[in-house]
Amino acid sequence: NIEDRLPLRFALLLHDIGKSSPGSHDVKGTEAAAVICERLGLDDSTIEKVVFLVYRHLAMFSFSERIDFTEDSAVDKFVGLVRNRGNLDMLYLLTYIDITSVGPGTWTAWKGAQLSELYNKAAIHIERGSLPTSDLEEALANSDIDGDVQRQIVRHCHQFEGNPPYWKAHVPERMLAHVE
Repeated sequence: NIEDRLPLRFALLLHDIGKSSPGSHDVKGTEAAAVICERLGLDDSTIEKVVFLVYRHLAMFSFSERIDFTEDSAVDKFVGLVRNRGNLDMLYLLTYIDITSVGPGTWTAWKGAQLSELYNKAAIHIERGSLPTSDLEEALANSDIDGDVQRQIVRHCHQFEGNPPYWKAHVPERMLAHVE
């Protein structure tokens, strides 16, 4: 879903360039990346995205590994860092490529699941403007079902208040068939 891949490509090349200087390598790398991109004649928008990715290239892994992002406030904070879906998509790919490129055994199923869950929660938050208030809303948000139809499904499910397993037992597309 990334429209312009150039910032991601440059960030992949430059994200660890700050390791050659003393101090925090994300900060030093950001300074170096900005200068390199300017000298290469990249436009301001592209430079801004590269700088963002280099500066934040450790953030997603840090959030997914060390912060309890099952709490809404943690996801709110992470979304505040990434700001939009394009940044989230590029940061997710940069994080995945960075971790898997370190060496054998560095990438684990647990790390993948943590990153994926954080990515999905952040994507839903960005698209909806808030986090889902229930597991049902989260399941619907992850489906391809239109927002108006999602609301119909939620109303349908509320008919079964005493039977929560109804929506847990049916995928959103099956619930849609029941509504129709």
